[in-house]
Amino acid sequence: MSLHQLIVPFGIITWLMVLTTLLSGLKVIKLSFKNHRLLGIISAVLASCHGLLVFILNS
Repeated sequence: MSLHQLIVPFGIITWLMVLTTLLSGLKVIKLSFKNHRLLGIISAVLASCHGLLVFILNS
């Protein structure tokens, strides 16, 4: 599997993590603050990696 094939699945996973973080912050999904914060950190790392991957492969 090439890196180009990872962009879309990686973006979908990142979007789902951000959505889950948002929904837990709005109390739609019941999570502790510790888990909400962990989801936020993981979402930020995934989004940064995804953006960097897109930037590198499209340059």
